[in-house]
Amino acid sequence: MEIAEKSISRVDSAVDVLSGKLKDILAQKEKGVIQVDSDCIVVEAARKMRDNKVGALMVLENGELVGIFTERDLMSRVVAERLDPETVKVSAAMTSSIATVPLETPIREAANLMSQNRIRHLPVLQDGKLCGVISAGDIFAWKLREQEFTLHYFKMGSCAALFLLEIFLRGNFANRNSLSTSWRIIFLKPDNQYFITDIFPSRPVCS
Repeated sequence: MEIAEKSISRVDSAVDVLSGKLKDILAQKEKGVIQVDSDCIVVEAARKMRDNKVGALMVLENGELVGIFTERDLMSRVVAERLDPETVKVSAAMTSSIATVPLETPIREAANLMSQNRIRHLPVLQDGKLCGVISAGDIFAWKLREQEFTLHYFKMGSCAALFLLEIFLRGNFANRNSLSTSWRIIFLKPDNQYFITDIFPSRPVCS
C-alpha cells in the first residue's frame, strides 16, 4: 500500500518526471534486486531468471557486486560453447566488466550511458553497495510517462491561450491599445494537430 501511494504522488508531479533521478524509478519498482552468489551453478541461475521473469541477475561475492549474468551470457558462453550448466559456475560465465551508477544519477544521463554502451541492465549503487537495477524497459516506461505529461501540460497551456484570446477579443483588456507587444500563441486541436497565430494587441484583431 505504501508503494502504491508513493507511485501516485510521484506520477501526479510533472516536475518529478521531467527532472527524475534513478531513485524515482526504483521507488516505483515492486521487485527488489534479483541476485545470485558467484559460486552458483548456471542451471540454478537460469531457473532463477525464469522464475522471476528477468533477463539478468546481479552476481555477488561476500556481499559485493562482482558481475552480472544475463541471458546473452547464458547463450554465448555456456550453450554455444557446449558447457555443462550443471557444473559450470556463474563466475565462469558472467560479465565482470560492468558499468554502475550512483542512486542520484539523472534518468537522462543513465539512459544515454545505456544507449552508448548498448547495455540493457544498469546496477545502481548507494555508498558503494548495490541498491537496485535499472533496465532498458524501466527507462522506456519512464520516457513514455514523460511524454504523456508533456502532452498533458501542452494541452492545458493551449486551453489557457484560448481563454486569454477570448477575453482579448471581447475587449476586456482595459488598456489594450497601449500594449505594443505581439503575442504568439500555439493552439492544440483535438486531433493533436496545432497551429500558431500572432496577436498584435495594438492593432485591430477582428473586423
